[in-house]
Amino acid sequence: MSDISFIIPSAPFLLNTRAFPNLGVLYLTTVLKQVRYSVQVIDLLGGEALPEVSSGIVGITMTSPTFPEGARLLKEVKARDPGSWVVAGGPHATVSPKDCLDAGFDQVVVGEGERAILKVVQGNKDRIIQEPYIQNLDSIPFPDRSAVDMSRYSYESLGVRATHMITSRGCPWACSFCCRMWDHPPRYRGARNVIAESGLLYDQGYRGISLFDDEMLVQWSRDQEIFRNWQAQGFTYRLLTRANLISPERARFLAETGCQEVFIGIESGSDRILINIDKKTSRVMNLKAIKALHDAGIRVKAGFVIGLPGEDEQSIRDTETFIEESRPDDVDFSLLTVMAGSPIADNPGAYDLKWEKTYEAYKGTPGKYVPTIATSKLNSKELLAARDRLEHRFKQAALLR
Repeated sequence: MSDISFIIPSAPFLLNTRAFPNLGVLYLTTVLKQVRYSVQVIDLLGGEALPEVSSGIVGITMTSPTFPEGARLLKEVKARDPGSWVVAGGPHATVSPKDCLDAGFDQVVVGEGERAILKVVQGNKDRIIQEPYIQNLDSIPFPDRSAVDMSRYSYESLGVRATHMITSRGCPWACSFCCRMWDHPPRYRGARNVIAESGLLYDQGYRGISLFDDEMLVQWSRDQEIFRNWQAQGFTYRLLTRANLISPERARFLAETGCQEVFIGIESGSDRILINIDKKTSRVMNLKAIKALHDAGIRVKAGFVIGLPGEDEQSIRDTETFIEESRPDDVDFSLLTVMAGSPIADNPGAYDLKWEKTYEAYKGTPGKYVPTIATSKLNSKELLAARDRLEHRFKQAALLR
């Protein structure tokens, strides 16, 4: 019998459901084990049926797209044991706690869970628990990757066995389409703390690291120390960032220290759209960033969102010509899904959009996108057709760099 069981719902919309484990749950597992609570982690990402749950306290972590599955699992847990105490956590619980309470969850953890989860297992029965943000991220122990079967996860970064890390929480920017889960200035782990965790990954046989921070390269002096260390250990790495954080000098440093690929959220090839979403980048800035990375020998994956406020036939053409000119190595096309907690959702009258509340994924398996938005110039079917057309053309590597 465990003191608490965590359930990670399936996410069938993902192209690879077994790429990375859920680090949020694994952070909580470490915190609980340090004070001698026993923990069961039920990992259903591969679509497995719910096995026996070995505790009366159950935590279900959910993003917005996995909320319907989390609500279904809640009913299944309650049907098996009506007396169980089921807690909602994760991004959707943070931005939409009412959804979770209305679905029947006994309790909702809003925000960071490392302190809140201790209150849960100690018997706190508040419907909503929200603890102050942890200012010193180095005080948080590393995620307990031994709590799941890591052999079930398989991810390679350009030919080497890789896994993911998160070295910060939050983002300094406030793009209108983005869900700001952390209503707080961003916080960063120290270089030594990050290097210590990567050393454990090295001992476990990993030679590649995929950084899942919202925006890397904000703390450039810290990042240089980390990447120099990884270079010495023989790691390769990939990261996500913004065009305004890339320069030729930085690109050369990244290449020198083992960076293999950079994902940049371009969003649109239209300056008008970039202004509409408060991206604080421009078409020229994005072109320069991609060129700097290419000149340094680094692959670029460019992310685009179709259906942003003001999208029309001209902005779609602008995106198409941007790709033709910049020639990224890979592209990613998502349909805009308006998420709770985003400026668009909080102030719908300020944007040229119509949408329906949905838990559809903003990205996933091609051919299974469900359009839920429309602009004044393009309806949902037209936006979906534009996304699919762009993907069909530019996902063919021969048409890229």
